[in-house]
Amino acid sequence: MTEPLAKPELRTIAAPPHLLDPSGTVAVCWTEPRGAIVQLIGPVRGTTALAEWLVGPCFSELLARFPGSERDLTVVLDMRSMLGRAANARQVMMQASVPARARVKRVVILPSEHLGPAYITIIEATAAMLRLAGYDVHVEHDLEVTLRKHGIRVESLSGVRRAVPS
Repeated sequence: MTEPLAKPELRTIAAPPHLLDPSGTVAVCWTEPRGAIVQLIGPVRGTTALAEWLVGPCFSELLARFPGSERDLTVVLDMRSMLGRAANARQVMMQASVPARARVKRVVILPSEHLGPAYITIIEATAAMLRLAGYDVHVEHDLEVTLRKHGIRVESLSGVRRAVPS
């Protein structure tokens, strides 16, 4: 298990988001290679409603943006500003992970900086178990380092629309 050496500055994505949740607390940017950066904005609690939006309208928009049947999507979940979460929110996300695996190749998690070392240890242990089961899951702590390490860029293709609440 790894601990971040120093607490990196909490930065949001420099580019305007391509998608926002109705409450304005989750920003999504499409990426190259195909996928998305999903970032909680500002101190926020992970609610069941946010989880349902992520696995429902947000995931549907991701699939519409990157149609196909290959397992080729990379999803970065930046939860560094999450203050806590509803117990049911985790269940909603976990239930959606099974059918999402048909399209999602890699998941990179940036865990909350507010929930302490025990939480980070649990996230890292879960990621390690998922890797043993064949999932490509990584835990990182700095967004800029993560994007460089995994070769991810915010999509700059023409025709990409600015943030659209759904």
